Amino acid sequence: RGRRAPSRARTSRARSRARRRRSTRRTCGARAKRRAPTWKKKKVEKKRIADALRLSTARAWEDFRTLVGNASDAEAVAYPETPLLSPFPKQTGPPDKQTGTWDECGSCDACVVGEEIVVPPSSTPSMSSRGDGGGRRSTLSDDLPSDLLATSSSDANASVNASVTNDGGFRCGTCTGCSTVLRPLRRATRFGPFRYTNEPGATAASVFEAESPRAAGGAGVAKTPCFAKRYADGRSYKQRTCVVNRDDERPNSEESEFASEVERDLARNLAVSRLAERCGVEDVSVRQWRERVKTAHPLSGEKFEGDVLFMDLAPGVSLERLTRSNPDEIHLVSGTTTAPPASARLVRDALAAVDGGKILRAALFDFLFGQCDRHAQNAFVTVEGDFLFIDNDQSLGRGWRRCVANSFLIPGSEKFTIARFGNTHVNGDEPPNKLANNQVTLDYRCHAENGEIGYNFPAKFAACVEWLAESSTVAQVEEEIGFPTRADAEFVVERARSLRKRGFEGALRRAQYDASRENGGALKKTHRVFGWPEPCCALVETRERDTVVGYECAKQTTPACDGGYDACQGARDAAFFEESAQIE
Repeated sequence: RGRRAPSRARTSRARSRARRRRSTRRTCGARAKRRAPTWKKKKVEKKRIADALRLSTARAWEDFRTLVGNASDAEAVAYPETPLLSPFPKQTGPPDKQTGTWDECGSCDACVVGEEIVVPPSSTPSMSSRGDGGGRRSTLSDDLPSDLLATSSSDANASVNASVTNDGGFRCGTCTGCSTVLRPLRRATRFGPFRYTNEPGATAASVFEAESPRAAGGAGVAKTPCFAKRYADGRSYKQRTCVVNRDDERPNSEESEFASEVERDLARNLAVSRLAERCGVEDVSVRQWRERVKTAHPLSGEKFEGDVLFMDLAPGVSLERLTRSNPDEIHLVSGTTTAPPASARLVRDALAAVDGGKILRAALFDFLFGQCDRHAQNAFVTVEGDFLFIDNDQSLGRGWRRCVANSFLIPGSEKFTIARFGNTHVNGDEPPNKLANNQVTLDYRCHAENGEIGYNFPAKFAACVEWLAESSTVAQVEEEIGFPTRADAEFVVERARSLRKRGFEGALRRAQYDASRENGGALKKTHRVFGWPEPCCALVETRERDTVVGYECAKQTTPACDGGYDACQGARDAAFFEESAQIE
């Protein structure tokens, strides 16, 4: 009352404003739903993966308990210790001297840290890490595995100066004065309720487990090519020697050349570790350092003094064992053995739990350092989904063949293509595998935003690439990082400049194109390179009745083919590399 009624025009304008406000609210709400925050999506997906892993782990344990029962010793019965015969000839008769110093003995049945050890005459030496007199010791045995390791403690800048002796003096039952004790490397390891026995490896070097104050947990792995090795059947490896002529203490020309090569390889490994730390990708590989040892081979008794490559033990099971074979057999109380429960789902879920950011850093690591031997035996995975590389020996584009980056993480490489399609297809005339190897989900593209890294490097890696690319001289990088040769420094500088100029995919494709041209002749100078298939990031289960027996790619874009890789995909690869040639 007393207020003038609004005009028709004012009422119409008010209604229009109200409609616009309602429309705006509806539009913004729809946009908010469509644009769910990326962090929220990742958080939901991470929880889903963690829940799936917990469930598959619980089911695996339930299946295991159904087989072996719930007795307190059920696991010990299921997985008894399995002794392996030594490949070295059995020592006959007693030693020439029961106890002697490392310097005076020609070979050592056992090695003791310290100058004294008291062993009761009636006692039998064991593989215990501590002798009765308090000194750490190792002993020869007939039931030990054949692939071993070493320990040490030395200046990081010391020369290898390695020497192996076994041809002079007398055989001692126990050698005192050793700096470390070498033990056979334990290969059997658990993965939830399963046990896997990791591969012995094809390296010509000897590897051992040993104590070190620098190792995580106090024990690590040491590696040296200086010990004589044997195959499991007793045949000797064909290898060069670190043996020094004890008469004049001067090695011959062949020994000198090999000693220099051993020192370069050791220095190269350490330089890679040093630069990886500067670039922020050190967490993808085991820590490495050098230590000096004075010790003896625990199986052959051969003495050694010199520097070795020492590293932390990698937890878990090799990716090769997880994805290409079943767990070890289970022993039952009845004395019989049985196949383990199905492990495919637990393996799949553990690999799905691997941190995607770590996979991307691992791909950057392998490309920057030109890893030529990154097959699945050189990556270890735990049941919790942790992931770690070992063995960076064949790096900086050189191995038994040159390479761009031969890694199961990197499309176009030989290791990746074999994991994707199968060796009999890639290097034979068979059709591609129908079932997918779980390794395919570790393709770096499955973990990169929009399937590519581009120029989106982690901050520390980007700064490292910039420093390498902008270095005034290659000599500066060589000196600061500690590369043993100028060529090593030139390799990482060129890689860094290509990454800065082309981004990750451009640098990788251009390098693979250049390698494809080198491999044009009959003499293959580098590892083969291939076109990039579509990533296989999602898997669907293949079942036999109620059991998961394997997986297939959810999105299979590779055309069906009955022949080998070249016949089936040669034309596609040619088109791929023609496109890569346009990258400047």
